Amino acid sequence: DIGLVGFSNWSYGPLIEPPLTTVDQPGFEMGQEAARLLIRQIEAGDKEQEPKPETKVLKTKLIVRDSSIRKSVRKK
Repeated sequence: DIGLVGFSNWSYGPLIEPPLTTVDQPGFEMGQEAARLLIRQIEAGDKEQEPKPETKVLKTKLIVRDSSIRKSVRKK
């Protein structure tokens, strides 16, 4: 037996069999942060010093469905 987990909370996840456990990611916020970092690099231009690496932690949510639950534990 294996468990399966996906990402992005795809709208069809609950509809497939077994329903797919997923990590819900804040896609819009991820895009905003990526754009902000890219703009910062562009504005830095040709300066010799590159921008310092930055870590940004965004909140995610684990949505547990049957694809990651042992058969003996699943709802009947």
